[in-house]
Amino acid sequence: MHYNCDWAVNNIHRGYLMDLAANLPKCQYVVRTINYMSNHRESYAALADSAEFARIVAVENGYRNHRFAYIKVQDLRSKEVTDRLRDGDIVAFVSSLKDLDVTHLGIVVKVNGETRVLHASSTDGKVEISDVSLYDFVRRNRNWIGARFFRLKE
Repeated sequence: MHYNCDWAVNNIHRGYLMDLAANLPKCQYVVRTINYMSNHRESYAALADSAEFARIVAVENGYRNHRFAYIKVQDLRSKEVTDRLRDGDIVAFVSSLKDLDVTHLGIVVKVNGETRVLHASSTDGKVEISDVSLYDFVRRNRNWIGARFFRLKE
């Protein structure tokens, strides 16, 4: 599964996951046609093979006009939103690119009552907890318009 939307739909359907963003205050929806990989075929060595390319196009065809819930950057500072998040919730950072849904994932952690992110930092080359709030973490990255949230079903 190369796209977050594919992973999310699959795991929600199997009953492992719930789309938390859809149930949060300040929820918004965005509609995207997810086809970044086929639009950037030259960036993926495996897609030089026509069979692999056809497979990824078939996956992408399932995500034309894909609608999903998310919370906008400015709303991530809302206590209404952050109070509903729990340790272990999955956070997916929504891309500003028109043909892609998510570019990074993390896990929500609460540090002294503040909502932060456990993630694999490409900048620092390690897994770490953000030194700033979830809101500030997302705000610093201009390539993100907000975040999706998922919770494992118990």
